[in-house]
Amino acid sequence: MAIGRIFISLPRNVVIENIYVEDRTKDTLISAGSLKAEIGLLKLIFKGEININKIELGEGTAKIRRELPDTVFNFQFIADAFAPSTPAKTTKPDTSSAAIAIPMIRLDKIRLVYKDVITGNNITAWVDHFATRIDKMDPAHLRFDVPETDIEGLTAQIHQFRPLTTAPAVNDTAAANPVMGIELGLKKINLRDITLDYSDDVAGLSSNIKLGSMVVKVNKLDLNQQRIDLQTISLDNTIANLRFAINKAPARTNENSKAPPASHTAMGWRITIASIKLDNNTIAYDDDNEIVQQTGIDYAHLKTDSLTLNANDFLFSNDTISGDITSAQLREKSGLVIEKLETEFLYTNTQARLKDLYLKTPGTELKKNAAIQYASLQALQNDIGNMRLDAAIENSRILVRDVLIFAPSLRSSPAFADPNATWYVNSRIRGRVSDMQIDALQIEGLQATKINISGRLAGLPQMKAVTADLNIREISSTKKDIDLFMPAGWLPGNITFPGRFTISGKANGTTGKMNTAILAKTDLGNMTVNGEFHQLTDPVKISYDASVQATALDIGTIFKQQQTLGLVTASFTVKGKGTDIKTTDAVINGKIESATIEQYIYHNLDLNGSIANQHAKLDAGIVDPNIHFALTAEADLSKTISCHSCAGNDR
Repeated sequence: MAIGRIFISLPRNVVIENIYVEDRTKDTLISAGSLKAEIGLLKLIFKGEININKIELGEGTAKIRRELPDTVFNFQFIADAFAPSTPAKTTKPDTSSAAIAIPMIRLDKIRLVYKDVITGNNITAWVDHFATRIDKMDPAHLRFDVPETDIEGLTAQIHQFRPLTTAPAVNDTAAANPVMGIELGLKKINLRDITLDYSDDVAGLSSNIKLGSMVVKVNKLDLNQQRIDLQTISLDNTIANLRFAINKAPARTNENSKAPPASHTAMGWRITIASIKLDNNTIAYDDDNEIVQQTGIDYAHLKTDSLTLNANDFLFSNDTISGDITSAQLREKSGLVIEKLETEFLYTNTQARLKDLYLKTPGTELKKNAAIQYASLQALQNDIGNMRLDAAIENSRILVRDVLIFAPSLRSSPAFADPNATWYVNSRIRGRVSDMQIDALQIEGLQATKINISGRLAGLPQMKAVTADLNIREISSTKKDIDLFMPAGWLPGNITFPGRFTISGKANGTTGKMNTAILAKTDLGNMTVNGEFHQLTDPVKISYDASVQATALDIGTIFKQQQTLGLVTASFTVKGKGTDIKTTDAVINGKIESATIEQYIYHNLDLNGSIANQHAKLDAGIVDPNIHFALTAEADLSKTISCHSCAGNDR
């Protein structure tokens, strides 16, 4: 042990310079360039009162080791030297000592080395500057009031390895009070320029943090009741990485320890933060036990940069997470870019809610409200039909590329094949999933597809039980868009589907039975359909009993018989089964106001016809002062039409 100089200036100042203490291996145990203390020496000498105004330590080093082969701390020889020769009688601890205050504690250029093979810890730390003050320090009652702490230029390397021995058993009292009744009166913590490297060989965990600056203002900290109440927490210009190694070993366990009592576990932590401010931070997480995904967001391999967040009234507890995000921006390596996020959010065991949502990416703008309610998380999994939904999405647009980031499997769906496509959504839906009231559902997307409906939809999620009562303001699309959803060859080769169509009207019923009053406008003519339909989802078994009005319907193009058939305007009833020409069996009766057959336009024809086994029959006739006409025709719809009997008197 060596001390360069001791200077005492009554009544307060004590200065000790060039302190050096080495251990039994001739290595440094403690060293310091200077130790300065401002102490009320006279009160200490004559009254035994401790009155400390300032403590300053500069250029200090402390090396604490517990290594093989003796596995005792390297400072044990000092403790042994001051130990009494005979054991002292056990007495009740004196807890009557007065608390003390230290207005200033300052440490500059301090190095700490700690290695313990018993607990499996190897720590090296360096701090450029540490300053704090203690308004009240009462070790007897474990009460510490520390109003403000500044730490700057801290570099620490923490390596945890497999312990040499198992930690002692933890009794019930310790488990119930893990912090042993410590009361910390922290008020403000300022951290700047912090670098932390952490690795745990047992858990296979590693982390490194380069912290630009962090400020924490504390309202109340109650570790005994697991309560943290913060006024402000800010984090700027920080890079943080967390990684789990491949084949990580089980986490550290203590087989002799007992689980905390149920009452303590059930209470859980409750954290409230009045204001959160994050600016320009980068956070990465990797679990090397999971394969890296090539597309979409990979929740096992995340990396966000430019993370900025402003939030108020944050709450975290064992059953609730809530807060008010006033602004947020980030970029994620998957390609996700959030330019702006605002919302008041709530998540509990029985509900989740986004209020006043505004989410903007380079291609997506999503806004308004969404809320769900459920009996429990278990009920949500087992009975989603009983979940209550209340969603209002106003004048929003969703870029397909953003959807694919969260659901890359949808890329195989033709509707999501174009990542640059945009869907426009305006909707108001409420009620249970099994009984939803659709006040408005407006969707636009693909090349020219629009949906604008309202009404009621019941029976979900069981598709066979779905019941609909819908007001169809508009459903419009094109054949190109329909082809994206339909399998190859869905349309018979001798049928032409309209290039464009618009449907409006009403529909109510189920997929098994549906009543309609529908107007369809297409580029091949218009049709009004009022009737009853069965087995709508099966083009072979579908049956119908309907009245149909056609206006300028181009049946020649529809049936690819342009040389024989042309435009038709007619009113008729149709009853039958099937929509595939190969299996259709139907009867048609009605009156044709005008029809083009064999390049001649006929007016006011009475019509009776049938289609079965790809064979069509047609009986038509006109009797008036200008024309007497009768037609009996048959057509093989896989070939050409033929006229077996035609007669007429045209004046």
